[in-house]
Amino acid sequence: MIIKLLLVFLLILVNGLFAMGEMAVVSARKARLQRLAKTSQGARRALTLAEKPTDLLSTVQIGITLVSVITGAIGGDALSGEFAAILARNETLAPIADTLAFVLVVIGIAFVSLVLGELVPKRLGLTYPERVAAALSGLLLITSRIARPAIWLLSLCTNLVLKLIPGKESDADAVSDEEVRHLMREGAASGHFDTAEQQIVDQTLRLGDRRVSALMTPRTQIETIDLAGTPESWLAVMQNSRYSRFPIVDGAPDNIVGIVRVKDLLQKALAGEGLDLRAALRQPLYIPETAPALKVLDQFRQSGEDLALIVDEYGDLQGLVTPADLLQALIGGDPAAAHDEDPAWVQREDGSWLIDGMMPLDQVQTVTGIPEFPGADEAHVQTLGGFIMSQLKRIPEAADRVALDGFTLEVMDMDGRRVDKVLVTAPTDDD
Repeated sequence: MIIKLLLVFLLILVNGLFAMGEMAVVSARKARLQRLAKTSQGARRALTLAEKPTDLLSTVQIGITLVSVITGAIGGDALSGEFAAILARNETLAPIADTLAFVLVVIGIAFVSLVLGELVPKRLGLTYPERVAAALSGLLLITSRIARPAIWLLSLCTNLVLKLIPGKESDADAVSDEEVRHLMREGAASGHFDTAEQQIVDQTLRLGDRRVSALMTPRTQIETIDLAGTPESWLAVMQNSRYSRFPIVDGAPDNIVGIVRVKDLLQKALAGEGLDLRAALRQPLYIPETAPALKVLDQFRQSGEDLALIVDEYGDLQGLVTPADLLQALIGGDPAAAHDEDPAWVQREDGSWLIDGMMPLDQVQTVTGIPEFPGADEAHVQTLGGFIMSQLKRIPEAADRVALDGFTLEVMDMDGRRVDKVLVTAPTDDD
């Protein structure tokens, strides 16, 4: 009887190896397996298994089924018979010895199978997926080769049934932005990544979803130099400005004829050529306002330019953007706030926020926790002030309010027709 118990125990462990291997291969990250595959043959075998999930599942199921059948045969026949003989020695239990022995053997084998044959192995496979997958890939491949005809038949039937189910097959290799963010948060929490690394990756993913119009300097805030002015007026603009590049207009503010770098003018002046704006003009880089911010960053890299003019669908100037604006958004923070003395937002003692009306909506979400701005995409608005205007459907006035998911957006100050400051109040427990 002891030999048969050991045999059943051994079969349960084999069942556990199949369950552990299946869980490990399914849970293992291909990027890690590919890295391990450079030095580990087991990892290379695990990659082969992972590329054919139907064959893998068929292999594991065949192995588990055969082990379960053999375990049941030994337990239900041999063990229950010998155990019944032991119980029959008791006169009270003798009449029900066979039934009782069978029930006890089934319960005992089922319990041990669940713990040692399923739960513990699968937990190990989830905890150390890549290492376990590499270690057990040989067993799974050998089983797969031995049972090749049965696996082919099972895979064929499985694929035929799946074709009858409507819907597209999901792309198991696709990784969403949210999954990357989750992995980075886990890595930062465990110490594998610095918090700064996590923030940069998060900002990069956010930047990929933002349009360049959300990061540009609006047309009303652009500092230009008029070609029709005098050299003295040009120098006055340059000396009183923090910028090193200027759009050059010829009379009308929208009539931009080029871009000038202060560095280029200085080089020409040092060479004795005088202050000649026309000679230093550079053709501007024009970008549509709907362009994704990351693609604009790539355009800057390819063109070598360091300033671009943003235009709408009609070709009218909407603003300008520089690589510094995009990089500032990449590392976090408001691009304009990097130069302004006044911060883009301030949190008050009562927990409310005083926010610049030009602050992009996604940054407002990050600061305040507002879940979403409904209708912003349809209204093509990018800033907090623009959202309030789209909700009111008129030019806002001081003290105007907009309710949003328990938050209150109150216009505190107007700069002409533009919303200058907004007070954002979070919902309270009483709301």
